[in-house]
Amino acid sequence: MGLGGRLITGVGIIAAGVLAASGVGDALETLRRRSSPLSFDDGLSEQEFIAMARETARQTPRVGDVVVTGMAVRLHVRSNSGLSTWTAEVDFNDYGHLTGKHWTKSDNPKSLVPGYFADAMQAQIERHVGRINPQSG
Repeated sequence: MGLGGRLITGVGIIAAGVLAASGVGDALETLRRRSSPLSFDDGLSEQEFIAMARETARQTPRVGDVVVTGMAVRLHVRSNSGLSTWTAEVDFNDYGHLTGKHWTKSDNPKSLVPGYFADAMQAQIERHVGRINPQSG
């Protein structure tokens, strides 16, 4: 292998290392964010958040069940055929606060259902938080 081949190999190894470190960094940041103590004092109580998630799920096509744990919502979604279900999780825990910002994981990344649910919840959360804590500007 000539010098050019070794350089390309070296650059590839460095790039792989950077990507791996980035993934580890993302995982650590997610752990830090999700480990933050929950604070339902931003204008929306835990009970209101649960009720909001259930109502939004009821209005979201193909969502059969919803499980709320803290500030995370797990959706059980029926497939288009109705023969099976898959799950998605929308996490609204923004370092312990409900701001409307969310992170989504889905067993079916091509489906629009989790995004539809997340956007509807985000709008409602922002309305509640904005009403209680209006920002100037």
